[in-house]
Amino acid sequence: MSSQPHTVPPWGVRRTGLPLLSLRCLDCPSEPATTGEGRFGVNANGKRLDVWLPARCTCCDRTHKLTVHERAPVRSFDPAELDGYRTGDPEPVAAALLDPLLARRNRFALDWTGAWRLEACPVRLDEAWPVRVDVAFASPLRGRLAPPET
Repeated sequence: MSSQPHTVPPWGVRRTGLPLLSLRCLDCPSEPATTGEGRFGVNANGKRLDVWLPARCTCCDRTHKLTVHERAPVRSFDPAELDGYRTGDPEPVAAALLDPLLARRNRFALDWTGAWRLEACPVRLDEAWPVRVDVAFASPLRGRLAPPET
């Protein structure tokens, strides 16, 4: 056995979908909610915009509005940001959900269970030991990593 660590090609963690929201429903005792198709709602009132993200209760289908921007002047938005609100791209939705101010303002937490996939190369444990593995996250991750369950 070698005293030098055996390096494995980097592993990657990729997002497979949008997370569930831990959001209290007003109609039922259920907590999980989903952002559904991940489309923003945009409403113009004069030169001001309201932007929200609809969230649906997974139990009773009640819809909640998560306020992203309220009565914001149109000129305060970057044109690319406005375009992201109009298209159905999930990346702006994921970026909005990762914003801690949005979560605090709308009183929700993210449940990432089942929303990630580990892309790993197989490791042969009969080779050199110890093994050094680098894990790269394709998307930003807020929060702490939990230790593996034993």
